[in-house]
Amino acid sequence: MKISDMTCYKSILNSFDMFSSDVTEVFSMPRVNKMASMAGPTVGQTYDIRLGCNLLDKKEQDRVLLEIEKADPILTVICPPCDPFSILQNFRRNRNSKEWLKRGKGSASFCNANC
Repeated sequence: MKISDMTCYKSILNSFDMFSSDVTEVFSMPRVNKMASMAGPTVGQTYDIRLGCNLLDKKEQDRVLLEIEKADPILTVICPPCDPFSILQNFRRNRNSKEWLKRGKGSASFCNANC
């Protein structure tokens, strides 16, 4: 990352000083949180399957929603899996399976609940 990018990033985050200054990531490894911690604000939790948080499970989704609600971050970065909705997935043989589409819709619904 260039110095000018970091300066711009810091100025954006500093404009949120009147808020809690937390940044939380959902369906994502800690990328934005890493940058935010370098810029100064308090970073929140990161939720991803690779970190042991299965966001396709309804109980886990409810737990995460409660945690995010309690933390009340000013910025929540959501990067849902786009499997069923990606044009590239047209090459998959089982792309229209009911389970696959249900999983995609479940992820989309969870993301909407976060917004």
